[in-house]
Amino acid sequence: FPVTIPATYPYTGNNTNQLNIQNIPASLDGQSFRCIIEGPCSADTSMDIPMTVLVGPYVSEHPHDDTVAPYSTAKFEVKTLGTNYYELFWQASTDGGATYSNINNNSLYTGTHAIALAVITVTPGLAGMKFRCILKSTNPDCGLYYDTSEAATLYVRSLSVADAQNPENEITIYPNPA
Repeated sequence: FPVTIPATYPYTGNNTNQLNIQNIPASLDGQSFRCIIEGPCSADTSMDIPMTVLVGPYVSEHPHDDTVAPYSTAKFEVKTLGTNYYELFWQASTDGGATYSNINNNSLYTGTHAIALAVITVTPGLAGMKFRCILKSTNPDCGLYYDTSEAATLYVRSLSVADAQNPENEITIYPNPA
C-alpha cells in the first residue's frame, strides 16, 4: 500500500523533482517508489520504480575464541552475507590487537583466504594471538567496501598427562629416558 515518504533522514528532496536516499538500508531492496504530481486542475502518478539494493559483503557471524591443547590445531571461522563478490583474508596480531598483519598459507596456517582458518601445530608461544577476517568487495557496483570481523583469541592449555596419552598429540621427550 502507498506510504508518503517522510521529510526525515535518510530521505531528502521528497517535495522536489528528485528524491535522494542516503545510506540506503537493505530493507528497501524490492520496494517500489512512485511520484505523485498534483496541480490545481489535475494529478498524475508515475509508474512504479523498483528499488534494487546491492548489499556489500559483511561478516554475519564473527570468529570465536579457541582453546586448544599444545601441538594441536586451532580453528577460526566467519560467516558472511551480502554479495558473493568479495575477497577474504585473515590477519593475525601478536601484540594483543594493537596491530594486525595479513597471513598466508604456510606450515602454520591454512585457509587464509577462506571462511575457515586453521592454525596448525599450535605451540604454547602462540597463546594470546588474535585473529580477524577482512572482507573486501570485488563487485564494481558496490565500490570500495570492506568489512572487518571482531577478533578472536587463541588460548593454549597447559600440557598434561592426558595430552600425552592422546594419540593425536605425538610428544617426544629428549633425551629418551628409556
